[in-house]
Amino acid sequence: MNQNMNLNMKRLKKIPWTLIFCVVGIVFSIICRDNLGMGIILTILATLLAALVEWYIKYEKDKTFYNNEFLKLEHRLEEISNQISYTNQITTVKHPYFKRVIDEKMKKFLSDNQELLSGIHVTNPHADDTFGIEGISYTKEFGSIKAVSSIPDYWEDDFTKEYLKVQSELIDQKHVTIQRIFIFEKKDWKKKEQHMKEQVNCGIQVFYIDKDSEYFNPQWMQEDFLIQDNELLVDIAGRTHKFSKNDSVEERITMNKNEVQQKLQRFERLLERATEYKC
Repeated sequence: MNQNMNLNMKRLKKIPWTLIFCVVGIVFSIICRDNLGMGIILTILATLLAALVEWYIKYEKDKTFYNNEFLKLEHRLEEISNQISYTNQITTVKHPYFKRVIDEKMKKFLSDNQELLSGIHVTNPHADDTFGIEGISYTKEFGSIKAVSSIPDYWEDDFTKEYLKVQSELIDQKHVTIQRIFIFEKKDWKKKEQHMKEQVNCGIQVFYIDKDSEYFNPQWMQEDFLIQDNELLVDIAGRTHKFSKNDSVEERITMNKNEVQQKLQRFERLLERATEYKC
């Protein structure tokens, strides 16, 4: 619903309403040339209507902007509220015994989660703490997503419909630039073309590399990652997206600058070799 409304607003903004209604006013004046007063009145009404339409478009644009700002502020206030709540729960403990136990457990937590606190987390694409839909929704306004997709069955999962919907909303509402490079074998063209076409229609810039190309580096088939805002990397290691207890698929989420920079360079290298997909 919101997506359709944004699309309609975009179309409305492209129409030169003032010009159209002025032309309508002139036409009315010509039609009513024998009645100058009526012609003037109709021209004024047409101009007022044009101004009203443009005011409405601006109002809707401003409303969307302030709604987004309000949501950001609401999220930040929730974070602050949680931090105060955690602090209060700890500081209200008075007995020395419990204060000592809490202190020891806090130290152990900090020691056991050094990677997490430094911006590194390892999980699984099927786990509750996967980056997924929630993670990409945090992309900054006017931010970017650079992705490489090589796992053959990833886009066959039903969850990707919602995943793409969120990406489409990021493009429409937060003006995010999304680029995705597909890497696949020539025999999979028909299946992959369907996915690529769907993503282009969402506003994503889609590229592809044919594995059978003589310039293809076999190591590229191991590349499946996403870079958010040039500062966070989600790197997937595995050759299938299907869930299995014995599956060794690993999802590494990191904000380590060196790792992010290496993948950014790899993305640019792949982009040089890729062909842009056009519907």
